[in-house]
Amino acid sequence: MKLCDSIRQALLTLIEQDIVVASWGLSDIQVNESSIIFTVDGFKYRGSVIIIECGDSYKVIMDEYILLCDIISLVNNLDEFIERGSDYNTRIKAAIGINDDIKYR
Repeated sequence: MKLCDSIRQALLTLIEQDIVVASWGLSDIQVNESSIIFTVDGFKYRGSVIIIECGDSYKVIMDEYILLCDIISLVNNLDEFIERGSDYNTRIKAAIGINDDIKYR
């Protein structure tokens, strides 16, 4: 299988950001010539992610949501949609049982 250049670049970008991508609960990865498909289990989004080359950018499909982004913003946009958000630190603290009212040493 010969990957198109933009899909190969997207795959390399995801691999280079391995810590961020791992936080998404990434699984069931499928790569073909013109797309990358995987499943995530993030704080904000759980489901399939499809990345398709779209000229010099990427179309990212997550259920009924469609994002268009370039290679530079690909991981950041995915992370914002799948994992992060304005209340990310609060949700992380709640998930691991940290109470802001208690002073930790």
